[in-house]
Amino acid sequence: MTLNKIDYYNKLISLQDISKDRIKDERELEQFEQSNKLYKSMYESYVQELGPELTDDGFIDLEETKYLPSSRGVGNSNFASGWIIFPNLTTYLIKSNISLDDEENKKWIYNNIVAYKLSKQIDIPVAEYLIATDKLGENILISQNFLNDNEELISGDSIVKRPKNIFKQKDINSMEYVIEQIDKWCKLRNFPMEQIEHVKKDFIKQSLFNKILNRTDETNRNFGLIVSKGNVRLAPGFDYDHSFSTMKIPPVRKTVRGNDSSIEGFVKYYGEMKWFRDWIPELISNINIEEIIKDINLPDISYVYRNMITENLKELNNAYHYMESDLKDNSRINDER
Repeated sequence: MTLNKIDYYNKLISLQDISKDRIKDERELEQFEQSNKLYKSMYESYVQELGPELTDDGFIDLEETKYLPSSRGVGNSNFASGWIIFPNLTTYLIKSNISLDDEENKKWIYNNIVAYKLSKQIDIPVAEYLIATDKLGENILISQNFLNDNEELISGDSIVKRPKNIFKQKDINSMEYVIEQIDKWCKLRNFPMEQIEHVKKDFIKQSLFNKILNRTDETNRNFGLIVSKGNVRLAPGFDYDHSFSTMKIPPVRKTVRGNDSSIEGFVKYYGEMKWFRDWIPELISNINIEEIIKDINLPDISYVYRNMITENLKELNNAYHYMESDLKDNSRINDER
């Protein structure tokens, strides 16, 4: 439903996070439009459903696209510089100034874009990343805000507490310990049990997705929960810079059974869950690598994505069939008993 002018402007003011007074009536609306021509232009684009202008490379051209900056903060992020708002009231985080001439930056940029494209094929929520060209001709990486009104993102590192026992501090990245901490945190806040179970299930899916991407910075800071009054859900995956062999030194990966961070170990551990066994074949069959990389006109980078995803899917497929074979053998042995 299209918002009227007063509701639209008030929503835009709130998204800008500025100290403007809200508009109450037609008289104030007229005064507001006289002194805020850009707002009026934003509303006109909103009504016409005009989207961002694209460059020949498929980037968002901010020189030709209407938008407003927001004074909303970026927390303690070292890699984000602010927010922008498009006429349709979607907000995007400006991740960083980037250069496509720099090989390392180029990998980081496309790692995020490929992660998003892959996630769409297998229905795992991941933040959308796009490349935009600003008014100075510089490239910036932007990511759409995934929070709804009245929702809050809780970082995983404030949920997962470091074990007090010095001998167990390595458990800070074990799947067993992290899920236990998520469960405890959610139950203390009396979220519905159905939602808590959904969060844990989605976290397992997200963690396997990270392994398919060969993500090397699976710190607890790089996942989160989204909470609102009485509700909780897992936040979409975000910040995939360090994936596809773009190494973080030392690498940090989620583990099972001690220090096993492999896809095979992960599948063996969670293969006892029927939903997980049923999900794996569907995941594998839905991934189309060529569709993911078709718009990346960079042969050297596309080669890395194609090979790594192919190899990781092969390991996943083999691990799945080994698991199924073991389950059948165990079932046969139990039947013979």
